[in-house]
Amino acid sequence: MNEYETTQKRGERLAKKISFLGCGVHRFEKTGRTQLEVLIRHGLNPWSRLLDIGCGALNGGYWAMHFLDPGCYFGIEPNKEMFEAGAEIIPEPDLFATKSPRFDHNDQYDFSVFGVEFDFFYAHPRPQIESCGCPDFLVDVLIFSQQKIRSLCDDYR
Repeated sequence: MNEYETTQKRGERLAKKISFLGCGVHRFEKTGRTQLEVLIRHGLNPWSRLLDIGCGALNGGYWAMHFLDPGCYFGIEPNKEMFEAGAEIIPEPDLFATKSPRFDHNDQYDFSVFGVEFDFFYAHPRPQIESCGCPDFLVDVLIFSQQKIRSLCDDYR
């Protein structure tokens, strides 16, 4: 990896490797930064424990890991191909070693595998939530949460 390569350029490289990024390739970097900005605006602190539900290729996780203290970022992504491709291309080589994120790939979105209580949850937009294969009860919770987050984002603008 070129140490001066932007996250956007890495996202564009990733798009050549996998067919679905979870967001548009032309806004890869901006989408990730915006996720972090909204979370900070609503109280995320470096010591907060964040669960990224459907962390995908890490376009949002990349920014969150940089902001959070070591051991505070957790991600669930059942699509191992997408996750592994993102983990190979997006973060700097030492990011996982210095920030100690934890990941799981269970397709039931079982948060208990981490054994911690979370301060914040992040879930992706409604079409992705509905097609994620999550259990029905979780889809309902995530859609409700996303509606609340969307109203918070509207307040942010």
